[in-house]
Amino acid sequence: MVIGLLLVGCVTYDPHVNTSLNGVWTCNQFTITINGNSAVFSEINYGPWINVLNNRLLSIGSQKIRGISQTGNLSWTGIELTWWADDLNNNNTYRIGEWSNCTITMNRNGRSIQIRTQGVSIDSILTYTIGL
Repeated sequence: MVIGLLLVGCVTYDPHVNTSLNGVWTCNQFTITINGNSAVFSEINYGPWINVLNNRLLSIGSQKIRGISQTGNLSWTGIELTWWADDLNNNNTYRIGEWSNCTITMNRNGRSIQIRTQGVSIDSILTYTIGL
C-alpha cells in the first residue's frame, strides 16, 4: 500500500481584513499614497529618490505607480516609475528612469505589501507598511 501526502501552499483570505490598496504606504526611503489605480509620492526621506527630487525632476505628488489592476484577492499588477544614475557617487546624475512592470502582493493581515519591480535595468523588491 502506498500512502502519499501532497501539501500545496496557499494564502488564507479573511474577508474581514481590509485588503484595499487605498491608503498611505511607507517603505524605508519614501511614502506613497495609493488611490484607485495609481500611486503618488507623498514623502521622500532619503535614498536615490531624494536625489531625483533635489534635481527637480519630480515632486511630491508625482506619479509613482500607474495602471494598478487587481489580479487576485491579495495581488495586483501595475507599472512603476524607476530611477537611473550615470554615476552612483554623483547625486547630480540621478534622474527618472523607465516605467517598469510591477507586482504588488499584500500580506494577509492587510498591514503590509511587497512591490516587485522588474524591467530592463531593475529587479527589486520593497516592503511597505500601511500608515495608522
